[in-house]
Amino acid sequence: MAAAFGSQSLKKGTGVKGSGVSAVALTRTVKVFTKQQAIDANRRMEIGEAFREPRENAKRKRDPSPTREPTGRTVRPAGLMSMFKATQRKRERARARQKKFTSRLRATVGELSILEVSSVKTSTRQDYLNKLRGFYEFTAFHQLETRDEAQLDNALCDYADVQYLNGEDSNFGQKLLAALEFQRPEAAREGRLQVTRFRRALKGWRRMAPTQTRLPLPEFMKSSISAVMIRLGSEEMALFNEVSFSTYARPGELFRMKAADFVPHNRDYHHSVLVVAPFERGEGSKAGVFDEVLILDDVRAPWLEPLLRAHVESRLAVSEEANLWSFNAKAFLEVWRIAVDILGIGDVALSPYQNRHGGASRDHLLRLRSVVGIQCQRRGRWAVDTSARIYDKPGRLQQVLNKHGTFLQDFGEMIRKDFRRYFRGQSFLLPRKLEGKLAQEKILSPYLGYQG
Repeated sequence: MAAAFGSQSLKKGTGVKGSGVSAVALTRTVKVFTKQQAIDANRRMEIGEAFREPRENAKRKRDPSPTREPTGRTVRPAGLMSMFKATQRKRERARARQKKFTSRLRATVGELSILEVSSVKTSTRQDYLNKLRGFYEFTAFHQLETRDEAQLDNALCDYADVQYLNGEDSNFGQKLLAALEFQRPEAAREGRLQVTRFRRALKGWRRMAPTQTRLPLPEFMKSSISAVMIRLGSEEMALFNEVSFSTYARPGELFRMKAADFVPHNRDYHHSVLVVAPFERGEGSKAGVFDEVLILDDVRAPWLEPLLRAHVESRLAVSEEANLWSFNAKAFLEVWRIAVDILGIGDVALSPYQNRHGGASRDHLLRLRSVVGIQCQRRGRWAVDTSARIYDKPGRLQQVLNKHGTFLQDFGEMIRKDFRRYFRGQSFLLPRKLEGKLAQEKILSPYLGYQG
């Protein structure tokens, strides 16, 4: 190809003779390509449209938007849809609240408003009422005036002396003051009653009769109680007892839980948890907090999580709204007291609430899960580190161990190691003298499955 290797010009006088074409007409210039340009041209011929460079003014082809396709319904603006859903949720909340409370005026007719009453729990209000009833009976008997703060202050000081001499601890006076500030807000300035003498009396009351906190329940006693419960046919109560000790849970919180509050572990979170006071139910914890968690990560009880998960599955099979436990607090306390009586540990085991203390003390003594710092406060859900230290009493725990010897220690440790087998029906016997006490039980609770 001549054009690829150079250029030629046909000059004047080089016309073809006899052709009838003049030499001027045959004069032209042929453009010469470089070698690289020829290679590029050949490549464009081979691969076609894909090699073509886009033109600057060419329009790109786009896929049609799916929102422009006809759907057969009107598309609402996003803002309007969210507003509609928010209004719907508000109406549902309003219906639920109006179903519980009558819409009427309260504060202007001398009653406490709905929100004032809800500032404390029902059990606390009842305790306040009992404290105030006793105080007003005292003032009526001695004909004491309580119309102004000075008269009220004097009457409170005399009443405090009487209660101290009757054996009450300082916690009684603290609750009485809280009850007065709740019931008589009109007598308080900036939320506090100006009863300086009574506050000074409370300080002396705390020094002379300090409030006794619950002792921690040792782990072997907790396991022994669970063993007696299993022996009585109350396996579910034994599982409850183990959960409350391992998670530092308050008994009341566990009783209010639903089976759906158990959240199993997954690839990102390695431990299953129990959700305390879900926000959707509108009832907070003791401290008024929602969506707290109890972590099932006790290395001393690796069987706890799978047993609880199987229990939750059986409860959910009954109903999606089923409670986590099929018994109530009264039934559990009755069986718990029978177990304590059989074991002969009534001087130490005074309340199931001691499981919360016992779990923290055990972890501190064995250095399993620290009860110091922010991690402990989150685990026990204490507001400050000072509250956590109240539950941390390894010294008192050692005193209990020394007092009760090794008899229950060995038995409790055996139950802890093989709890899964005993819980699932593996037969076992209590130590001989405990079996004798079990056989001597004359009246058993109707909640027990054991038949003597």
